[in-house]
Amino acid sequence: MSWIIGANRRTLDKEESEKYCPGKPLFSLERNGFMILAGGNPRTCWRGTLPNQEDYIVLGTPAVLRDDTYISLTEESARAILPDEEQLRNLDGHYLILVFGQNGIRAYNDPLGKRSLYIRHSGKEIFFTSSLTILRDALRPELDFRALGVYWHTMFPPSNDRYAPADACYFRDVQVLGTGGKAVLGNSVRIESRLFNPAEENRDIYSLLKSFSLLPLSSSARIAVSLSGGMDIRPLLAVYLGAGADISAIHYGDDDSSDFRIAKQISSHFHIPFRHISYEVAEGNDAWDQALEFKRRWGVMAPPANAPYLGYYQEVAKDCDAYVSGYFGELFRFRFFVAHLTSIFKLKKPGYADLSAYLYRNPARIFVPEINRELQRGYGESLQRAFEQMPSPAGMGNPKWFNLFLTRYSPFTVNMPALAELDCLLVDHMPWLQSAIIAQHWQQGFLFQLGEGVHRTLIRRNCPELEKFPLALADVHAPFYFRQYMLKLKMWHYYRRRPLTRVSRADRFLTINRQNIMDLFQSSRVREYAPYDRQSLESSINAYYQGDTNQRDALMCWLAVELGR
Repeated sequence: MSWIIGANRRTLDKEESEKYCPGKPLFSLERNGFMILAGGNPRTCWRGTLPNQEDYIVLGTPAVLRDDTYISLTEESARAILPDEEQLRNLDGHYLILVFGQNGIRAYNDPLGKRSLYIRHSGKEIFFTSSLTILRDALRPELDFRALGVYWHTMFPPSNDRYAPADACYFRDVQVLGTGGKAVLGNSVRIESRLFNPAEENRDIYSLLKSFSLLPLSSSARIAVSLSGGMDIRPLLAVYLGAGADISAIHYGDDDSSDFRIAKQISSHFHIPFRHISYEVAEGNDAWDQALEFKRRWGVMAPPANAPYLGYYQEVAKDCDAYVSGYFGELFRFRFFVAHLTSIFKLKKPGYADLSAYLYRNPARIFVPEINRELQRGYGESLQRAFEQMPSPAGMGNPKWFNLFLTRYSPFTVNMPALAELDCLLVDHMPWLQSAIIAQHWQQGFLFQLGEGVHRTLIRRNCPELEKFPLALADVHAPFYFRQYMLKLKMWHYYRRRPLTRVSRADRFLTINRQNIMDLFQSSRVREYAPYDRQSLESSINAYYQGDTNQRDALMCWLAVELGR
């Protein structure tokens, strides 16, 4: 990761700070009683000086939007943009920028909160870092179950396709920049955030997506596309093919699926270097150590079964600097969020009770009753605050209202720890997930989006030859003219007649790590942790390993908390 750690002299000195650095710092600063160290990937960690002699540090990949074209922030453009807070806060990309003024430090992050800053202010002591790993190593913070409640009742068992309506940190006495945030650190700490809102003007979304997709080429970055047989990545691939860009393709997962076969056919047809990375290769030689490191870096909400992504990204980084996926393209199709679509028929307008019922999850009870009550209270309080900040649904179709709620919170709660950690290896370049691009979602008609209009227009304009290749989802494929909802129906029909034989990632993780999991449960760390309901946990563990797969979620909830706290 590209990282920063800072503290006033009352908290840490330079020698103490260096103990927690994940690598050798690229540079250090001493300003107004603060010691600051920063390091990582020089592509995503750099510094400069403004005309007023203020120093600044940039983490991540800020992008300047001029007309409908994205341009990378450079030292030259930073000198004009960073002194102007309005321009600074209109940057896109994912970033954290710290400006060191005469009276303290000003910190800014991107409009969707994809990168952030953890801050602890205790009395006269101030500590801050961009890294969850550094935070945990330096402060050993305890979980705040009231703050954790909204994550617990929306995202557990932990998953990457759900989100929490929250912008708070689940560690006690730790604050965090939310979305479009600004923090002022001096004798005290002041934090403010700005919630995402739809754009009022209609911009050329095709130019925006094309421009952002090609942005890494301006810095001669080697690009790898995460290629599947699905739809979300295909418009981005069309942009690269249409521009004649030199790219490679990577497919992660099984090599006996329709998804894999179609991805390979596309690569072969267009002469794109193709690499398959299996789950076994990504997993490496010690799955348990990998899981410990993954959870240490990505925190409580990261699904433990996703630990092989550490190995996967390490493999990807051997061949490229920037990794492009189709993540979040589904916002323009309602693909994963069917509840948004069904709300048309179920609800006249979104209300607090409807929203609560839609988001609420009731995970396995791994905690004692008083902790469960704290989690429940925290969920209600956070959801109420989030609901009160939403605009009226009047004039906005239910699916779009729900998607606005999603956009305000998903990038922050799902992506923030991941993007901060990945920057050490490579840039996770996500064209769909930019504020100015997502803001155009509300300019698109419902039927146009349901018909994948943005995706198919990009393909038709940039590389219509891609329309020759079928679409695929796991073992199922269909002609290109199928829409995603039609493909989902075909998949449902396919598996009605055939048993699903593929082992889930969760079951694989729990099986190969069985002894380590049993040892962890018997450790003093777990035995002495009062919030756990040990009797219930023991019953779930024993039942799962005796064949009761209904206990899978209980184990994954417990492991997510235990390895992430």
